[in-house]
Amino acid sequence: MSHRPPSAANLPAPTVKMQDGWHALHLYYSVDQQALNAISPAERQKGRDELVALLTQGRAGAPTRFQASIVSGHKADLGVIAFDPDPLVLDRLKHEIRSSILGPALRLNYSFVSITE
Repeated sequence: MSHRPPSAANLPAPTVKMQDGWHALHLYYSVDQQALNAISPAERQKGRDELVALLTQGRAGAPTRFQASIVSGHKADLGVIAFDPDPLVLDRLKHEIRSSILGPALRLNYSFVSITE
């Protein structure tokens, strides 16, 4: 038995932004000690300040919510979980971290995107 597809007039406009729930980005980084040692102490300090600024709640362009944490164990050193209705905001955060002064010393070991309800 064949059914007719719903009329396009009854469908909502396509969008990547969630109406209910949020996109969640999970990032887990390890510090590449050799790359970190290649950055001068003054640049490392600037890089720490830059990374703290990127991970500050409420800054312009920041995800709606996020949490950074130190990860114990051998699989990662830094974890970042960010939530926003717009996945492009989350993607921008990932690129800002990678483009930061400390970006070359942060090796992304594991990442995934999920959706909250």
